[in-house]
Amino acid sequence: MKGAGTLAHVAALASAAAEARCAALRRREQDLRARLAALETARRDRAARARADDPALLAGADLRWEGWVEARAAALRSDLARCLVEIEIARDALARAWGRAQAAEALAREERLGRIRRRERQQERGW
Repeated sequence: MKGAGTLAHVAALASAAAEARCAALRRREQDLRARLAALETARRDRAARARADDPALLAGADLRWEGWVEARAAALRSDLARCLVEIEIARDALARAWGRAQAAEALAREERLGRIRRRERQQERGW
């Protein structure tokens, strides 16, 4: 019988897939946080460089740019919030998959030990 061994293999694959999903979501979270930080840095840099005689400021382009930055930051924060929810869901799925993999491996180990014990008993009896 190789049922428990096959089950353990499939469960391990599912656990690895869940782990990969979590890692991809973490990378996405880091990217979103970096993009938000870059926007904030650009906003601070522009504010530090702004002068009363700046043509962009005089033309009102700064206000439009500030509006764009705020809209973009809001969209990124919304994406980040969705990503964090997905991470929590994926973390729960990973915990379940890992637990299943551990249980399946324990079953496979017990099955292997049972086969070894049966062989040993047969050898003791001379069959």
